[in-house]
Amino acid sequence: MERGPDNMPILRLLDCGIDFHAPCRKDWVGCPKGTPENSKALNARNQQCYEHYLECVVTGNWPDDELVIQNAVIIREAEKEIAKAEQLDFQRQMLLIAGAKQ
Repeated sequence: MERGPDNMPILRLLDCGIDFHAPCRKDWVGCPKGTPENSKALNARNQQCYEHYLECVVTGNWPDDELVIQNAVIIREAEKEIAKAEQLDFQRQMLLIAGAKQ
């Protein structure tokens, strides 16, 4: 058995039969961000592009650049899809709550 800095045995929860994996490691739970080796997060370049988009939105200053406009259209469409999905999820939750109270 492994011991800690205090020389006391380290209890491993898996040894106790408890599934103590992170949610991203559980197939039935998953994580919107993926796993460390298979990330669904933006890469550095896309993150920089998104931050530039946000700066343009906040300031209202858009450079006269075709690529910036093209990226803005893609990002805006993604934002619309996310908002639509969130609205549908909210409506489903409200219907569930309303149905449970009847």
